[in-house]
Amino acid sequence: MHPHSSIRETLQLIAPQPGGPHELRYRAILRLLLLGENIHGALRTRLAGQGLTLEGFHALAALLRIDPAPASTTVLAEKTETPRALLNHTLTRLELSGLIVRERDATDRRVVWIRLSTLGRSTIERGWAACHDCFDQLTAPLTGEELIQFLNACTKIDAAARDASLS
Repeated sequence: MHPHSSIRETLQLIAPQPGGPHELRYRAILRLLLLGENIHGALRTRLAGQGLTLEGFHALAALLRIDPAPASTTVLAEKTETPRALLNHTLTRLELSGLIVRERDATDRRVVWIRLSTLGRSTIERGWAACHDCFDQLTAPLTGEELIQFLNACTKIDAAARDASLS
């Protein structure tokens, strides 16, 4: 089951009857939830084609931001907002794939430095290209004006969702 499926399925169970005063609003929110799931799946598939998971792509992107300087696990965990245990699992997979290099600090053996390998740099570039291709494909049916309208509608819904989560 997808992580967001339970909320979507619950909302479908309590959705107003067809033709009711709230039907259109429910349909819009349910469609956005489904759209998010589908986009997430499309990105996962595209990145998998490059040998990456979303988590691995996230870690590589954070390393690229500070490249060529190495990062400690602590700094990388903060930058990716990922618990260290989960990050270490991701880093192990990336290291085994040759995408990163981990080295102990020469003066403090407790510190491990992480940096992108040459293969990691080229893989992240291919990952970016795969994401851009995915975005192009997903938005191809929309005109420029429709994209602007969609962005404006999403911005309004996002602001309302942020306000709702604060109250």
